[in-house]
Amino acid sequence: MPLLFAFILFIASMIFCLISSCSILIAMLIGLVAFTVAAHLNGFPYEKLIKMAFSGIKESLIVLEIMFLIGFLTAVWRSSGTISFFVYYSIRLITPRLFILFSFILCCVLSYILGTSFGVAGTLGVILMVIAHSGHVNEGMIAGAVICGIYFGARGSPLS
Repeated sequence: MPLLFAFILFIASMIFCLISSCSILIAMLIGLVAFTVAAHLNGFPYEKLIKMAFSGIKESLIVLEIMFLIGFLTAVWRSSGTISFFVYYSIRLITPRLFILFSFILCCVLSYILGTSFGVAGTLGVILMVIAHSGHVNEGMIAGAVICGIYFGARGSPLS
């Protein structure tokens, strides 16, 4: 029963934060406190709960490290001209009738070569969206082509 109450409290705080435009961090902290109290009421001592929380934090730090490295690598590619090189020569291949198909293929190839879906979405994806907007192409279709392309290419990449 305490777990159900904690879950309802967490969902209510999430809805409140979304409706009132508050930071979602508040709802996350409310959820942490609610689930910690619920676990304690189910027989877990606070010391063990704190150890489990720090163990989970330690295991999830690898994700933050990877995100930091991808951001750093993307910035290096932008400043060195690697992204500009790929975009310049790739855009020259695009014809208006096949823009969506070429967007998908370019995102696949670039994501496969570089091994990152986030890096390609943040560089080539943004550029393709700007070109689509200025050329009055359906932006939703381009967004779908970019998302499909980056994930398709990154999942097959040996660098990913």
